Amino acid sequence: MLNHRYKTFIQVAKDLNFTTAARHLCLTQPTVSKHISYIESELNVKLFCFEQKQLYLTTEGKYLFNEILLLDRHISKIKQKLLGPTLTYTLYIGASRSIGEYYLPHYTRLFQPNNLHFALTIGNTDFLLNALAKAEIDCALVSGPIDHFGGFSKRIFYKDRIVLVSAPDHPLAGQTVGYQDILSENFVLREKGSGIYQSLNNILSEHNRSCSDFTQAVTINNIGLIKNLLLQEPSLSFFYLTSIGEELSSGLLSEVKIADLNLNQNYYIVFNENLVYRSKIDFLYELISKPV
Repeated sequence: MLNHRYKTFIQVAKDLNFTTAARHLCLTQPTVSKHISYIESELNVKLFCFEQKQLYLTTEGKYLFNEILLLDRHISKIKQKLLGPTLTYTLYIGASRSIGEYYLPHYTRLFQPNNLHFALTIGNTDFLLNALAKAEIDCALVSGPIDHFGGFSKRIFYKDRIVLVSAPDHPLAGQTVGYQDILSENFVLREKGSGIYQSLNNILSEHNRSCSDFTQAVTINNIGLIKNLLLQEPSLSFFYLTSIGEELSSGLLSEVKIADLNLNQNYYIVFNENLVYRSKIDFLYELISKPV
């Protein structure tokens, strides 16, 4: 078991705020400060530093944080090995909104009785990858580029397509247009931390373009609200086909095809190889990657 002072260090490292960490731990802020000071004195290192009133981990602090997470997971493995079937390991899964709300519901075998015990959290890609870095979740199911988050392993479990969508009565509905033809249109886009925004921006950057080209755009972090707005206002929006397929099939919304762009994107399972049971990741992959 981890020393209680090191548990305090882990919480401060996750929150990067002594007051917030104290609240999460049900301790006073002076107690939290004393725990950190004790560890720094014991190890003769500085674990945190302030820059422009923001708390950061030092290089030594980052090293200690990562090593303690590894140690904590190793302790869990030892417990499971010794206790056997009496201890059930819960896999903490994070899923992006498009995947969690529209992809996973089709894979009902994930939610049926099986050997995978899990807890699911829904959030945008940035939120999930940050939670993964802090070991708050074991793996993340995300779309979008993840190369800027180092130290993670990734595995493709699905290939999707980004589609441009409008209401059926929009002047561009059902048409094939060039990229330049849409720049003056009104857009409703997902927020910058979402996988689809980052995916779209990366694809556009390969053609020396970006999401900033859409000058008449508002951003919203709710997929359902964006769909409703398209029916009320003459606007366009980008969706993963997974999250808009039913509306396109029923004719409630229409696709606007862009002739000069290939908008394909992978879905990934992202995880830290050192912090999770690989067999659990492999089993999760089998549950969500095979056609339904």
